[in-house]
Amino acid sequence: MRSRKICLDESNMSSIGEMIQNVLKARGIPSRRVFVPVTEFPHCKPRGKGSFRNSYKIYEGSLCLPCSTLNSREDIYRVCAALKDAVRKT
Repeated sequence: MRSRKICLDESNMSSIGEMIQNVLKARGIPSRRVFVPVTEFPHCKPRGKGSFRNSYKIYEGSLCLPCSTLNSREDIYRVCAALKDAVRKT
């Protein structure tokens, strides 16, 4: 199976992610943002953002897609097709 890499404009990841989520939602495919970095939790705030730039970059530019051992091959293909369409629309 071939692997494909999708590259998006990193300067605008939040709005691109939101647009992709809207396209997926219209097709009945749930998605959500990844969890916020631990440094955003109140007890970790004193550490600040500086040392954990990659965590914030991942948070700002990532989505969680349906993943489960219960997903059929058809489910996976449907999500992939919708994701390709969503990326084309951005």
